[in-house]
Amino acid sequence: MLAAPFLFGVLWLSPPYCFLLLIPANIIGEMWVGVTLAILVEQVPARVRTSAVAFYLFIINNIGGNAPLLVPPLNNLYSLRVALFILFPGTYVAGSLLFLFTLCVTRRDQRRISGEESEPLLQETDRDSQEHKKST
Repeated sequence: MLAAPFLFGVLWLSPPYCFLLLIPANIIGEMWVGVTLAILVEQVPARVRTSAVAFYLFIINNIGGNAPLLVPPLNNLYSLRVALFILFPGTYVAGSLLFLFTLCVTRRDQRRISGEESEPLLQETDRDSQEHKKST
């Protein structure tokens, strides 16, 4: 989300300045790669870790590699500039929103799991606890 203004500037400004805006855009905008791979490796069981990373890279490369194919249809609907605004900074914003959604879902699941771990598996009733006290 922080990289989107720089990416808008890359498409809006003239050549010497647009290239300078690519530096912070790439530094800020590509930080998700390492974080996502680290989370993936930590969340997946060890026996399928290699396959999970391979599947992740396959999906990322296919989505990112085929995104330029969307430029001509968007160019027919809008202008080329609007098509590039949708696909370049727009996908960064969409990705940020998907990361935020994933964060919320993951936190909810972690709270649910930690709540299940704190509850005993067998609920002891008052009658059972009184009988246990009498027997001891």
